[in-house]
Formats: sequence, C-alpha cells, structure tokens
Amino acid sequence: PGYKSGFFSKEIVVLSNNLQQYNRIWVEGVIEPMEHAIEENYPYHFGDGLYLRLKVMAFGYVAPGETKQMELHYANNTNKEMTLSFIGDKHGLRFTNPGKIAPKAQGVIKVSYTMPAIAGEETVLKLQLYVNNKKVKDTLDIRVLNNSLGKGKGK
Repeated sequence: PGYKSGFFSKEIVVLSNNLQQYNRIWVEGVIEPMEHAIEENYPYHFGDGLYLRLKVMAFGYVAPGETKQMELHYANNTNKEMTLSFIGDKHGLRFTNPGKIAPKAQGVIKVSYTMPAIAGEETVLKLQLYVNNKKVKDTLDIRVLNNSLGKGKGK
C-alpha cells in the first residue's frame, strides 16, 4: 500500500461445503513504506536538485513591532552533498542559512519576520537562492501585510 507501513494481522474464515465446519487462517506481515517521489511533498523545483514546499511565504497580517514565524521545508534530491544559502533584502527577516545538506536529505528552517514601526501596506522581500554557490533562476518571495491599517484579525 502506498501510504501504509508497519505490522499487520488479518483473519480469514474458510467455510466448508456443508457450511457446518470452518477453519481460521491468519495472515501476518510487515509492510515496508513505499518511496514517494520528492515532488509529492516538495512541489517547487528551484533547480540543481533543490525542492521547496513553498514558493511564496505569506505571513499574512502583522502589526508593527509584532513578529511572526513560519517554517520553510527543503529537500536535496541529488546523490551529492549540496550547499544552500539565501541572499537578499533581510529587513525585518531572520533565519539561519541551511548550509550543507546531505544527499537525498530534507530539512526545515524557521523564518521569522518583525514588522517595522513604519511600513507600507504590503512588504515584499525577494530572497535569491544559491545552490553550491550558483544562483538559481527563481526567488523565494516573502509577503507580509501591515496590520496597523485596521485590517486583519482582531481589528
């Protein structure tokens, strides 16, 4: 089965021709998990074997001085070690570059954004991704809406 794994035990009851006698048979085993294509969990291919779960990190409404955090999941779909880093406008943005990623490994980085006291209605930051010190073609976009204008939850 595609999405099951682990031990199982099933009982089968076999009735005889006269429907008066029966035998019980148990089938037991261990299901090994199926290997899924990386694209099932990481739909965005940024190139050079790098896959991400998100192309845009939408933080939603954030009030001035407030900090919100999100997780960015990534995967190295190559058979070689990869070095991953993000470069760009980091005003209000905090994260730690993943650095070296083992072959076929997956990981998560926490990305937080603090809305400055003075900000426009929407903040859009573009982070350039580098795999093995080579720039990939797409950027990771960060979008944040200013909650000081009376919009969003709680206002």
